[in-house]
Amino acid sequence: MKTKTKNNNQKDMKMKFRILFITAFLVTAPLFMFAQSPPHPNNGNAPGGTNNPVGGGAPISNGTFILITLAVAYAARKLQEFSKTARERKDQADPVII
Repeated sequence: MKTKTKNNNQKDMKMKFRILFITAFLVTAPLFMFAQSPPHPNNGNAPGGTNNPVGGGAPISNGTFILITLAVAYAARKLQEFSKTARERKDQADPVII
C-alpha cells in the first residue's frame, strides 16, 4: 500500500485551498457587483426632440460584413491546411514502390 509523502500532502492541500478560494470567490462575487441602469432613450433631452434608440443608432452592417468575411477567410485557410496535412499523411502511409 502506498503512503503519501509530506510533499504530496502539501501539494494536495494547496490544490484544495485554491479550489476552495476560487469557488468562494465565484459564489460571493455577484453579491458585490452592481449593474448600471440603462441610459434614457432620448439621451436626457426633452420629449419633443428626436427619439434616438438606446444604442445611439450606430449602424452595424459594415462590422457584420467584416466579421463574416474574416470568418470565411479563416475557415478557408484552416481547410487548406487540413487538406494539405491529410495529403501528406496519405503519401507517407502509402509509399510508391517503383
